[in-house]
Amino acid sequence: MKMYVGNLSFESTENDLQDLFEQHGTVNEVHLMMDRMTGKSRGFAFVTMNDAAQANAAMSALNGRELNGRTLTVNEARPREQRPRPYGGGGKRSFAGNRPYLKHVIVSSEKAIQLEGTIMTVLPGTMFRVALANDRLVLAHISGKMRKRFIRLTIGDRVKMEMSPYDSAKARIVYRL
Repeated sequence: MKMYVGNLSFESTENDLQDLFEQHGTVNEVHLMMDRMTGKSRGFAFVTMNDAAQANAAMSALNGRELNGRTLTVNEARPREQRPRPYGGGGKRSFAGNRPYLKHVIVSSEKAIQLEGTIMTVLPGTMFRVALANDRLVLAHISGKMRKRFIRLTIGDRVKMEMSPYDSAKARIVYRL
């Protein structure tokens, strides 16, 4: 049986939870949820025990108990709810949202948007300000073989770019036309 353990102290570790729950039976797995960016605990965990009777005993004994200065909340874990995906989710879709200059582009979720533009400004490093067909300006950098082979770009050059569907302000230049 999988149990949710909430209101954990940020100093609590998987070993603390393992020791606490093993007092009530055999613990199969302890998974402390960590923040991807900071690497710190998010304040909750999931504990799995094979025997349902032992799990129920642990829930009743540990719910409301204090660990590292915090009162624990222990419940049976519910199945993960389906959250709505942005842009409707699934299959081929438009990532344009409220960006009218991308309305005509349909991409799958794994692919970058291919666009053409004209270099308007040369910036430090390998960065450029590129104008799209609708005069929208995008910050772009040289990537791949263009950078490796020192392909030079100047103002007025036409280029092919790849843009992430998630960030329409930046792109990478992949080919000079």
